[in-house]
Amino acid sequence: MKREAIMKDTIFDYENPNLWSHHIDKIMKKHLDEEDIKSLLDMSTKDNRYIEIEDIYEISSEDIFYDIKRYLNENDCYVLLYHATATNNIKPFLEKGLCKLNSSEKNKYARELFNQEEFPELTDEVFEKALKEHMEYLGMELREHRISFMTNKKHLLENETHYLVYGSEYIFILSQRLGYTYKSVLREKLKPTLLTCKVPFNQLNYDFQEMTIKNVIIKYVENLIYPNEIYENDAEIYIHSNLDAKHIIKYEHPENVTCTKFF
Repeated sequence: MKREAIMKDTIFDYENPNLWSHHIDKIMKKHLDEEDIKSLLDMSTKDNRYIEIEDIYEISSEDIFYDIKRYLNENDCYVLLYHATATNNIKPFLEKGLCKLNSSEKNKYARELFNQEEFPELTDEVFEKALKEHMEYLGMELREHRISFMTNKKHLLENETHYLVYGSEYIFILSQRLGYTYKSVLREKLKPTLLTCKVPFNQLNYDFQEMTIKNVIIKYVENLIYPNEIYENDAEIYIHSNLDAKHIIKYEHPENVTCTKFF
């Protein structure tokens, strides 16, 4: 289901530079003229490889990086990213957005999924024992402070489908602690859900901002050199704060999803 039009904002879609390249035309043309673009094409053809950011710096300078960075920081800019999960209720996402992992809330949710009425063998003692082992195993200091996205929708639909099949890794690993067969409960109760999000540039941490700036420059140049080709990026990006519901552009429930990883 669509929630709002993508074209209203400056949204950097890794796979479709045509949607946003005009926003930075003026900046890029200040640093790269037609001869420079031809030189990059010749370099790519001669060496039979993709253009890298160092190639662009060599022909222009690193000033191009700082000019794009200034533009992204001074304007309302977003990065189009995808978040995969499985849920039995889409409403909280549309009301609260995407929230960092809260182990207390996840544990409560897990107990609702693996409730004792349906699974009398999962007594409180059994559940708490599995939960304790689970928490010791995971390394919660890292997981509780981030939300994961991918730059490539196709990658989530074809290569990382365990998120769509089982939902969060936190709940999935807990189900394994309870017993190998309980993962089937997640498949039966939860619906594969893919969220398309516009993540504010300033919500990315420093490393991902740097990566995004370089990719914006590279994608712009690639689009000029090879206008009819799309170079896929499979980067995973984290944010360390909650994503407001207004930044969820649309959601969908992919059908016939099978797990591509051996669990």
